Amino acid sequence: MTTQSPTIPYTPIPRREIEDSAANQLKRLDLYSIPVNPVTVAKRLKIEVFTGFLESISGILTIDPDDPGSESFQITVNKNDSPWMKRYALAHEIGHYCLHRDISHTFIDPEINLYRSNESAASEQGRLAIEAQANMFAAALLMPEEHLIRDAKSKMSLNELADKYHVSKAAMGYRLVTLGLV
Repeated sequence: MTTQSPTIPYTPIPRREIEDSAANQLKRLDLYSIPVNPVTVAKRLKIEVFTGFLESISGILTIDPDDPGSESFQITVNKNDSPWMKRYALAHEIGHYCLHRDISHTFIDPEINLYRSNESAASEQGRLAIEAQANMFAAALLMPEEHLIRDAKSKMSLNELADKYHVSKAAMGYRLVTLGLV
């Protein structure tokens, strides 16, 4: 299945602003504990969450198709993905909701969007930069900087950190590098 992505205007959002946005959402929703449950985050943001078979797609954020004039959003994640991937895809789509819903009401994210390097994607325009921003938000939501810095300083191993935050080792490793903790 090939999807044609619409042209989306690019507005740079600094990493610090994305980090703060995710942390503020967790605090505002009273969900600032580890592990973060992205399903609960979505529900408190009044976003319906579904799982379904999505061929070549990890997640999708849409306006409720039964009420297209509303502001009722839905996120669907691929039921065939691993539990870690479902959590990350859901957090990524929440990132689109928090950062980009004024740009577009639909974001379709093939798996490749979730694995892009923030540095390389951020240097590009449009769609790739927006995907990098959603990835940064997802990482900040699932692995909040304040908690992770404290846990990393306590000498927890990569495996222990990944288990505690319910993320993959690869995601945790990348987050530790991004925050300059390794």
